[in-house]
Amino acid sequence: MPGWTYGGASSYPDRRVIGYGNAEQTAAAASEALAYFDAYAYIYRDDAGVPVVCCVRRGHDRADAEFLLPGRQLVVGVEGGWRIEPVPASEAAS
Repeated sequence: MPGWTYGGASSYPDRRVIGYGNAEQTAAAASEALAYFDAYAYIYRDDAGVPVVCCVRRGHDRADAEFLLPGRQLVVGVEGGWRIEPVPASEAAS
């Protein structure tokens, strides 16, 4: 699978970082990365039509989605799952 690296005999994904870019591309990449964790991403459009990438954990409703917004990144394959965090200042400046 492109973008994945596997360690040892396990199929657990190594660390992968998905930065926010185009909403459609970001949601597609996030859904692919989250599939291992039985989670998914989708695009919600607010009243003004602005796209928001939403990530939903396994067993949770869409109402509990976590937002992947500009200036944030999805990090998968860490600490037993995934998380959304701010882009480090050194990367954001470049």
